[in-house]
Amino acid sequence: MNKDCIVVHYSEIGLKGKNRAQFENQLRKNIVRVLSDTSIGPVRRDFGRIVISLKKDSDWLAIRNRLKKVFGISSFSKAILTGTNESEIISTAILLFSSSHIDSFRVNTKRADKNFKYTSIQLNQVVGAAIISRFKHLVVDLTKPDIICSIEIFNEKSLISISRENGPGGLPVSDGEKVVALISSGIDSPVAAWKVMRRGIENIFVHFHTLPLTSEKSVVKTNRLIDILTEYQFKSKLYLIPFVEIQKIIAKNSPNEYRLLLFRAAMMRVAEIIARKQRASALVTGDNIGQVASQTLSNICAIDRFTNILVLRPLLGFDKEEIINLATQIGTYPVSIQPHDDCCSLFTPKHPELHAEFETLQLIENDLKLNQIYPTILNRMQVKNFNWKKSIQIEQ
Repeated sequence: MNKDCIVVHYSEIGLKGKNRAQFENQLRKNIVRVLSDTSIGPVRRDFGRIVISLKKDSDWLAIRNRLKKVFGISSFSKAILTGTNESEIISTAILLFSSSHIDSFRVNTKRADKNFKYTSIQLNQVVGAAIISRFKHLVVDLTKPDIICSIEIFNEKSLISISRENGPGGLPVSDGEKVVALISSGIDSPVAAWKVMRRGIENIFVHFHTLPLTSEKSVVKTNRLIDILTEYQFKSKLYLIPFVEIQKIIAKNSPNEYRLLLFRAAMMRVAEIIARKQRASALVTGDNIGQVASQTLSNICAIDRFTNILVLRPLLGFDKEEIINLATQIGTYPVSIQPHDDCCSLFTPKHPELHAEFETLQLIENDLKLNQIYPTILNRMQVKNFNWKKSIQIEQ
């Protein structure tokens, strides 16, 4: 009864108690969605795992690449579904080993069906002995084997595999809670958005640009970054906010050392307006303590007080190397490091304030009367909708 399939494992979802079924159903729904244009059979929840049936024309590499970007998956393996007869299990394991080029292995059995005649250790020994008898050059290595032969027995069925791919982990993205992520075209903010996305939260993106004073490179890069991030959350919305008018007012009418902080305060104000409109629960930024002058702890605290909504900063305690490693893993790093004109670089002061007080910034902001400008720039913003198949619709 051998059938090719993929067995999908999850870890954190299994700890959800009474809500576990809800998370499992969402993960199954996301898997079906991301594989909807591939050739697969039924996708079923079965004894703490999800099993994807394959067809003869299923493209394993395409499916593999898709599953690596589905949050909630801790790991997955291409496997063979067979019966629980001892001879079926052994013959299937030998079939899998016949196409591998290795020197050492280990057998690892898990039994959801405790009525099976062997214990897990006993079956490991039986299957391991049969494999060594068939392939004389192989040795058992329990610590660092070349491959692990995984056997899972449940519901009068066995799943056997010899390879395992890592998934992104986390929780499956749903259509429930949302955040607004402030995204530049640099390294940090896409990683921050991804970190929150990994907790099952949908990100709505806001990008502040300085067209026509700068080129379109930052907008083009931002579009590409959101294309990449949308592969993890299936659909995305991007608000492109013209920011030049705000920057000119701040640069002309405020002390030099406070410019960057007032820029950031204005961005938070605008992002909060969008968050309220979209019924999002929080804002997300790529702030990292001490990385630049505007991100000292004092300045972060001062900027926070310009909003009446929760601000999430997932990268606050990361060092740059950790952020770069994550950006590389996600796939955003090669895009982020392409040169572009930063939206604040035109107005960056030589000696920015490192320890601003909210009250001082607020007094300056009140004199600038920026609240009268926000509706104007919001009326001129552009909205783009992305989906995981890379199609983009533009709204005015």
